[in-house]
Amino acid sequence: MEKHPDLNAVIQFDRVTYRHSEELSPVLSDLSFSINMGDSILLAGPSGAGKSTLTMLMNGILPANGNGVLEGEIRWFGRDSSKWESGEVSKKIGMMFQDPESQFCMTTVEEEIAFGLENLHIPKEEMKRRITSSLQQTGLEGFEKRTIQRLSGGQKQRVALACLLAMKTEVLILDEPFANIDPLSRQELIQCLAELKKLLQLTLIIIDHDLNDWTDWITRVLLLDSKGSIKVNEPFEEALFEHFDQFEQLTIALPLFIQLQKNTERILLNEESWKEQLTEEQEKAFKQTLVNTKNPSSPGTPVIQTKDLSYAIDQQLILNDINFTLFKGETVAFCGHNGAGKSTLALILAGLFPASGGDLLFGGHSAKHLSMTEIRSKIGYVFQNPEHQFVEHTVSEDVGFGLKIKRITADDIKKRIENTLMAIGLNGYEDRHPLSLSQGQKRRLSVASMTIDDLDVLLLDEPTYGQDARSMQSLIAMLEERKYKQKTTLLVTHDMELIHRLADRTLLLSKGEVQYQGHTSGLWELGEEFLKNHGLLLPPSVKLKQWIGGRRNVASYY
Repeated sequence: MEKHPDLNAVIQFDRVTYRHSEELSPVLSDLSFSINMGDSILLAGPSGAGKSTLTMLMNGILPANGNGVLEGEIRWFGRDSSKWESGEVSKKIGMMFQDPESQFCMTTVEEEIAFGLENLHIPKEEMKRRITSSLQQTGLEGFEKRTIQRLSGGQKQRVALACLLAMKTEVLILDEPFANIDPLSRQELIQCLAELKKLLQLTLIIIDHDLNDWTDWITRVLLLDSKGSIKVNEPFEEALFEHFDQFEQLTIALPLFIQLQKNTERILLNEESWKEQLTEEQEKAFKQTLVNTKNPSSPGTPVIQTKDLSYAIDQQLILNDINFTLFKGETVAFCGHNGAGKSTLALILAGLFPASGGDLLFGGHSAKHLSMTEIRSKIGYVFQNPEHQFVEHTVSEDVGFGLKIKRITADDIKKRIENTLMAIGLNGYEDRHPLSLSQGQKRRLSVASMTIDDLDVLLLDEPTYGQDARSMQSLIAMLEERKYKQKTTLLVTHDMELIHRLADRTLLLSKGEVQYQGHTSGLWELGEEFLKNHGLLLPPSVKLKQWIGGRRNVASYY
């Protein structure tokens, strides 16, 4: 039975089902819910559940763009979607995406903010006021003439937010906009949003696989299952208490302090409040659940070395005097601010960028005397943007592409493809086009395409973004198996928990220079102030161990 319009709702779905085309199965099935002004909604679900598709229906991008088929009714601010002019609703309901550059059209910060206002025919004086106000609200005063291309990842996301605020957007949809920025910038942006929400009475709809920093101000959760149906639609605290098992079954990665409250009488969403009510007995029990970092193994044979390596673009020095050795069988992480030079260094190590100065050695031989074929036969690279490495038209063809040039039988190739797709949860997607997958699924496919070949050295740039808990565990298992086989892995990542769990050693870069190089546990011992100066935060598990263990005996908890 059709619902009456909810005049208090900014977004209302009534029995909505959506297919990307007439021939395909529904991505979203029979969704009915309302979102009211001032809500902070967590939109959660496993990778591939249709979360991004749902957000694009929420602000009218779909079905207006594409060949999708919509059943049911969508209403915005009490009016049926059919009553709105094309593009009209996007003035009220805005989106921030994972890649802010996909939204930018202009060169400078001021020009970009003005662009949207000009399309709304805002008078010049009002435009100036709005630009000034939005820059103040997002901490970008003085950035008016700055070139967007030269900003850090966090600053680019602030520009995207400023554009939406200048247009007087009332509802903000956040589709993992902080997935690829450093931990400190992420925390600061979330705090900025929290303050703006109170100041402007914004409505927020949040997709984020990392719920740290969000939990104590989410009001409600919409939990989707793998078939795009709503499993839970309740206040967040109540949903966790009543349906904790559902979150686990659907592989939602809850913050550690919430995971540790399973089966308690009440679930607290604020970590400090949780700490205050802990008994000594509970502390001891919780400490036993926290896994310590393994002792790093002795280094093996050097596989890649840099000697006084440098790299410059247009006379601008990007990397300076890098001396680094990657040993056989170890897992190493690169971390640091956005723009610190991590990805550039990894691309040079993979033989994809030429060094400007110094030397790069593979197995003791200078890269100057090796062909690209020789280098790439042993080293694989997983790009930050998975679309950059897809080369085939189906998932199975893409994951097996690297095996075609090997002396492997067709039956063996088929078996390895089947086993790999099963391991990463993409069995059943064999005939899908890689570009039709969700962002999380694309990332898993890009990793699988490199790991199936069992290369000696694998470099992965931000491998965990967009991944639910089950996918994370699959990825970790794959990387741990590589270590067992004495394969070498290098991670470029902002995921501090991943570094803590997997990396034997960590290299910290800042402005193209090495600030720390050593055992990962030693990085945490340098303290929070040092980490924040370089855009980092302690991993949640390490921070919790510090608190439980007491600061006088911190080292024993790493």
